[in-house]
Amino acid sequence: QCMLQGGRHVADVGVLYPIATLQAGSWFGPGKPYDGCVQIPEADYMNVGEMLALQVRRDFTFVHPEVLDEKCTVSGAEIRLGNEVNSEQYKVFILPGSRAIHLSTLKKVRKFYDNGGKVIATTRLPDASAEFGKDADVREIVAAMFGTNAVSESASSCVKSNAKGGKAYFIASPGPAAIKAALDDALPVGDVVFESDVAIQGGNLSYIHKVVDGRDIYFFGNSSATPVDVAVRLRGKHKLQAWNPHTGGITDCESTVTSEQGGAATRIRLKLDQVQSIFIVGE
Repeated sequence: QCMLQGGRHVADVGVLYPIATLQAGSWFGPGKPYDGCVQIPEADYMNVGEMLALQVRRDFTFVHPEVLDEKCTVSGAEIRLGNEVNSEQYKVFILPGSRAIHLSTLKKVRKFYDNGGKVIATTRLPDASAEFGKDADVREIVAAMFGTNAVSESASSCVKSNAKGGKAYFIASPGPAAIKAALDDALPVGDVVFESDVAIQGGNLSYIHKVVDGRDIYFFGNSSATPVDVAVRLRGKHKLQAWNPHTGGITDCESTVTSEQGGAATRIRLKLDQVQSIFIVGE
């Protein structure tokens, strides 16, 4: 607990919290109130988040449209969250399945794409605005990013790029493999990348990366019943230590620096027994 207090969270991926489509698709009365009443077919954001965290293993932050409007700016090919306590830089922005979206949200995402940013959309692209009379504007922007053929309920997956290196991926049937392939293409040198898939049972394998007092702190936790042995790449050049929360021991962490497409990365071997965790700390 002490190690992870304070500091700022590091995540390459921002995921829109799709409040507009949730509000547009909900009404009072049907179903069981404590089960969520209306089931909104396109609202896949919880599934997308779970796949990112527990199967693709790329950390992310849900971003509410109001936060995107008021706290985020587009700087080159990044969306930057200008929070004094927890600033973040998103190199990939995900639009989970939506029918309705705020026009201001879409305009900011379009600016990000035009500047070279990478956008991934899943299940269904929006075609309606949360504001009255702006549906045509939404369809125009979506078509400009993803192509005219993508704007339909039966659209199949596609990728569209622009002259500045921006890419827009539409994944009609999102699964871990499809999302991982899009992220690997969009961001080959991610903040934390597991080099191979890890099959586990009875728990999860996950991580969090924070910067506390200028030091990188990576926490890897294996809550499963399966031992883990996998290579992991950390973006940048690091001199690392392994801090063992079970024993209190601190040792040097063996690593190698590799040159990857898009920059350098530090490669470590992550070995965790069942129900075990480790801190990897930058010196």
